Order: sequence, then C-alpha cells, then structure tokens
Amino acid sequence: FAALACKKGIPVLPVFIGGGHEILPKGAKWPKKGNARIVFLDPIYPEGRKTAEIAALSEAQVRSLCRP
Repeated sequence: FAALACKKGIPVLPVFIGGGHEILPKGAKWPKKGNARIVFLDPIYPEGRKTAEIAALSEAQVRSLCRP
C-alpha cells in the first residue's frame, strides 16, 4: 500500500477495526453478536516520504488504538 501511495502520489487512510476477536473468537465456526469499532485515522500524504516511513506511520496510528 505504501509503495502504491508513493508511486501514484495518493494519500493513505489508515483504518482501525477493533472487536473482531470477541465477535469471531479463534476456533469459532460462527460469529456471535457483538460490537465492532471502526475508526478512520488521519490521512498520510506521501509527498517527501519514503515507502517505509509511510508504512511505519500508518502502523503507529493503528497500534495507538490497540489494547495493551
């Protein structure tokens, strides 16, 4: 995604999706009722950035919302 963003000059929009493990626990065959959280984070513009930097910034934004 980062290489494509750099090549095409388009921003990356990181997205956090939380709650999936509660809805579909490991080994479950069917999902159960529950709440998921979807958060659209600040866009990362590729101008003046390298691919690795874009990937790292995106990962850092998403990880900041993960539970410890």
